[in-house]
Amino acid sequence: MKKIFLIFLISIITNNNAILFAENHNKQLFVKTDNSKVLLKGEEKEQLNNILNRTTTKNVKLFEINEEIDLLQEEIIKINLPDGIKGIFHKDKIKLLNENEFVWFGSNSDDAYGSAILVIDNASITGTIRLYNKLYKIEPIKRGIHAVILNNKAGLPPEHPPEFPEGTLHKTQNNIKQKIKSSISVNKKSFSSESDPIIDILVAYTPSAANAHGDISSLIQTAISETNMSYSNSNIGLTINLIYSVQVNYTESGSFSTDLNRFKNTFGIFGLDELVTFVTVVSI
Repeated sequence: MKKIFLIFLISIITNNNAILFAENHNKQLFVKTDNSKVLLKGEEKEQLNNILNRTTTKNVKLFEINEEIDLLQEEIIKINLPDGIKGIFHKDKIKLLNENEFVWFGSNSDDAYGSAILVIDNASITGTIRLYNKLYKIEPIKRGIHAVILNNKAGLPPEHPPEFPEGTLHKTQNNIKQKIKSSISVNKKSFSSESDPIIDILVAYTPSAANAHGDISSLIQTAISETNMSYSNSNIGLTINLIYSVQVNYTESGSFSTDLNRFKNTFGIFGLDELVTFVTVVSI
């Protein structure tokens, strides 16, 4: 009987330790907040309304960051999602951007395509989560309070603007295409046979784009990180590199061609003609 009791006691101690280990190493990224008690003011209310009014928003809930979590240290995190799903993500890697900003990459063991990309800038988190064929986005509203958004795929705009239904530039834009090809051929000369090509990116965004998101810089970094991860997952030997982002004092015309031509004709003001391979314009 003594032996049986001893084995049983060891079993209890072992199980308790396992529970404590799981609790300490599977921290919640967010904790629930009572939305009715969240006092959003002015621009914060406007930002939340922008999120709610987007055609791509299916569901949204507000959460607070768990103050006990340190993403630089955590190997496994849990994330509450708007439709009641709790995703568990294992850290794959961390990319340091500067002393205050880094990117946390994680994957979900239950979903072959489950992933989390979180851009952390001080106390602000921006990112995307893919789980069970759903897309969620994280946007900061105010310090500590974030919107976690379930994406509505049916509300996405067409992949290409009406002027370029096939996604390629029109024949009248041959000068732009030639400039891109020339830039690529020049850059390729500096690539060794042992290294993958790196495409430098300049991102220009308008005030309306900046105002529509809680942290436009982190949104841009999220897009860069997602693109590079998709290349890596597809075994494409290519990396894009953000060299510069800038807000331009421009109001969108509503026409892609007009905006593209205006941006092309003023491109030289940035003094980056020979440095930039592709230019991405972010607008709302």
